[in-house]
Amino acid sequence: MGCRAMFRRGATRTPLGLISAALLLGFRALSVAQTPTPPPYPLEILWSGDTESGRSVWRVSQKPGPADADFVARGRVVTARHWPAGLIPVFAVESEGGISLRRIPPLGRENFSDPLFFALPPQDEPEATRLAGRWSLSSQSGEGRQYRLAMDWSVLGERAAGRLDQDTDFRFAYLTGATWRENRLQLTVEYIADRYEMEGVWTNDVLRGTWKQVPEGDEGTWEAVRPPQEGAIPPADGMLPFYEWQRDSVGERRYTVGDPSPGDGWKRQPRPLCRVWPLMP
Repeated sequence: MGCRAMFRRGATRTPLGLISAALLLGFRALSVAQTPTPPPYPLEILWSGDTESGRSVWRVSQKPGPADADFVARGRVVTARHWPAGLIPVFAVESEGGISLRRIPPLGRENFSDPLFFALPPQDEPEATRLAGRWSLSSQSGEGRQYRLAMDWSVLGERAAGRLDQDTDFRFAYLTGATWRENRLQLTVEYIADRYEMEGVWTNDVLRGTWKQVPEGDEGTWEAVRPPQEGAIPPADGMLPFYEWQRDSVGERRYTVGDPSPGDGWKRQPRPLCRVWPLMP
C-alpha cells in the first residue's frame, strides 16, 4: 500500500484499553505436553468458573479445575501467537452481564484485541476459513514504492474485521467497513486524515487486488499469501458445537459444548459460535 503517512516516526502506541486488560488479567494459556501436535498449536482445555464476585472468568488451561466446580463448558481448542490458517479466532469481550465470547473483536478495538483461542467455524461456514487468520501482504504503488507486512482477519457472515502488522508503523492504521462476500474482500484503510479503498479476490488461497487513495492520490496493486506455519492443525475428528446461552432477565451468558442446558431460564442461540475438539479420554 502507498500509505506514506503510516511510516511517520515519533508516534506513540495507543494503550491496550479495557478489553485487552481484561484478557491479560483474566486468562492464561499453558501448552498441553501430551498432545502430539507440535507448537505453536497446542490443544488446550477450555473451562469457566465463577469468581468470588460471581462473574465468570474464562481460562485456557492445561487441566480443568476441581471436579465439583461449576463448569459451563469443557472442550479442547487451539492457541497460537500468530493466527493460524484453517481456523477462526474467538475473542473475549466485555459486555453486559460479564465477559462474552465473540467471533470478531469490538468495533474500533481491532488493533488491540488478541484472540482467546482458535477453533473451527460452524459446519455450514467453510468459507470463513478462506479469509480468517494471518496473511503476508506485498504491495506496490504506482510511484514504485513496495511494502511487505502482515494482516490478520476474522469473519462473521459477510462482516470481516482485520488489522495490519502490529509490529510496524502500520499498527497506527485502521481497517474499517470490511466486507467478505463471495470470496471478495472490500475495505477502507484509515490513518489520521488519509484514506484508502482496498479490494481483492480470493482464488486458491491467494488474495489479489487493487488499492487507491481517496478522494484522489496514489494507487497500486497488492497480493497476500499464507505465511509458513509451524505445526499442524489437529484433525477435525469428533468436533462438537460450542453454543452460547442467554438469560434475558439479567443479561447473563453461559456456554456449553453440545446441547446440555445450563439450567432453567436459559435460551440457547440458534447457531453455534464455533466447533471445538472433545476432551481427550
